[in-house]
Amino acid sequence: MAQFMAAAMPLVPEASRYILGLFSQTSASECCENVLKETDFTYSIESDATLEVYAGISRIEQVVTNFVTNAMKYAPDSKDIKIQIERFPGMVKVSVIDKGAGIPAKNLPSLFDRYYRVDHSGDTYTGLGLGLYLCSEIIKKHNGTIGVDSEIGIGSTFWFTLPTS
Repeated sequence: MAQFMAAAMPLVPEASRYILGLFSQTSASECCENVLKETDFTYSIESDATLEVYAGISRIEQVVTNFVTNAMKYAPDSKDIKIQIERFPGMVKVSVIDKGAGIPAKNLPSLFDRYYRVDHSGDTYTGLGLGLYLCSEIIKKHNGTIGVDSEIGIGSTFWFTLPTS
């Protein structure tokens, strides 16, 4: 399967200088609107329009879309999803924030492992446990980092960083 995935979809296709801040005005809006249409979820984006990274935009959109769809799937009562794009020294951080039930701390270290799925105590969710793993591989290929901050009863923030140079 890994050979098929590597041949079928390069993780860093056509990398180029990309103004990530424009993501908030074009790509994020398009990907979020496509995912959120005909739902009662809303989203907001906070971004500096001048942020630049060197990245394959289709793959970065894939990661953000995965984070947004996971927020909808696993935090269905959190109707407002926030996308935050921030500048830090030498990097840009993109976060998708929900106000859902949160994820137990014991599960956090394994969330980005291949085939890992959190036990939801009787709730049934579709999926193979590959989405976050693929996100982590995409971000690693872009020389970035990926992670999650979550607190029970408060919500979750899935984030990744990309170098600015």
